[in-house]
Amino acid sequence: VYAFCPAGVGTRADFRARMFDLKLPHVEDPVTGSAAAALIGLIADTEKEQSMQKSYFIEQGVELGREGMIEAQVGKEKGIISHGGIGGRAVLIAEGVLDLEWQESPKATD
Repeated sequence: VYAFCPAGVGTRADFRARMFDLKLPHVEDPVTGSAAAALIGLIADTEKEQSMQKSYFIEQGVELGREGMIEAQVGKEKGIISHGGIGGRAVLIAEGVLDLEWQESPKATD
């Protein structure tokens, strides 16, 4: 569930959002770019302007102590969304290496 609302006073954000996984209780994603992209599509689709180019800022993760800011851009021409983009900064929280060795399967014998 992606919950959002207009941001309050004192922030540069346009919206504040939270992302919950209903299958895993007490699990929340601090910053969700894919959900923000869907939100911007919804906002652009409901805008009355038939042609526009706008940027929005979406704040997320504040309640988790992992605040993030997503910048989302959307363009609309003659009532049709023509452009969408999201961006922001990321923080590396884990790193790893996956080492796979190729092994031939044993041949079937008669």
